[in-house]
Amino acid sequence: MTPLCQTTPSRQQDGPETAHAPFHGTERIGYPPRKLTTDGAPEPAAAKAGDIAYFAPWGNLALFYRDGPSASADLLILGHIDADTDQLAKARRITIQTSP
Repeated sequence: MTPLCQTTPSRQQDGPETAHAPFHGTERIGYPPRKLTTDGAPEPAAAKAGDIAYFAPWGNLALFYRDGPSASADLLILGHIDADTDQLAKARRITIQTSP
């Protein structure tokens, strides 16, 4: 599997898979190796804890460990994971991988 996004508590290298975390006290963010297309994107929805989202203007992925902002056309919810939100908030590293 190829890492799509990695988050770490501090930016230790300048590669596209290195991320800042946490962000706004609600999410961990990371940058995929390339921007994603927004063609056929879902309707805007407010992010909830456990949601994986794509913030189109910056091209970053977000994994929410707390409920996020209100619905925005710029924030596209891609999916949801069932995980302990405290563990997501405190994790030293999170890697999101594509599946074959």
